[in-house]
Amino acid sequence: MEKRIVKLQLLLTDSELRKIDDYRYENRVPSRSAAVRVLLEQSLTRWEESAAPPEKSEEGERD
Repeated sequence: MEKRIVKLQLLLTDSELRKIDDYRYENRVPSRSAAVRVLLEQSLTRWEESAAPPEKSEEGERD
């Protein structure tokens, strides 16, 4: 695991904070910070997957 060395402060609306808290309690995440990290990591993973070029299938390739 990487060491956390950067502090990031966010301004959120009440409804955004409520959604994070709801996620936190429903998923038994120990803190708001941990919940935000989990949600951010999930979002970044989906973004990276959608930005990755599609893999070539072996069916269409010929030597």
